[in-house]
Amino acid sequence: ELVWWGVPLMLGGIGLAAYMKPDWQSDLLAITLGNTARLFALGCLWQGVRVFQRRKPSVLALVMICLVWVGLCSVPVFVHSMIARAIVASAITALIAGLSAWELWRDRKEVLASRWPTLCTFVSFALINVARIVMAPFAPFPMGAGPVDPMWLAIFMWVVFAHAAL
Repeated sequence: ELVWWGVPLMLGGIGLAAYMKPDWQSDLLAITLGNTARLFALGCLWQGVRVFQRRKPSVLALVMICLVWVGLCSVPVFVHSMIARAIVASAITALIAGLSAWELWRDRKEVLASRWPTLCTFVSFALINVARIVMAPFAPFPMGAGPVDPMWLAIFMWVVFAHAAL
């Protein structure tokens, strides 16, 4: 069980490292591998919830999600559009967070004090990503596809960190 929740911490760091180099916005390798690592990490959290709920992990679904991203990154129109990438990455992230919440919701009759805070954390993260979809055309990065705004970046990173801590 813990592997499914420990791996995301390492992969999240690898995914973040892809964005630390100059001009990452136009670097195909950073766009493809960085987001794939991030999506895989989030998918591992989903699988961790499934295993915790005594369900088999859905490794094929996790791999397919990552392959969809890699496939889209092979389409020049997609990879050159920051708005399209922000919207699709946010939609996939919202889907994974929603699926994680759903796994917890399915067994809500089981009394576990951490169930509801964890479920709310996943729902909150899904909603933040839905908001990012709406804001993508006009907000600064990381909430949208506009130029990087250090204040927005700092706030977004704190929100992500808070969700990870929860």
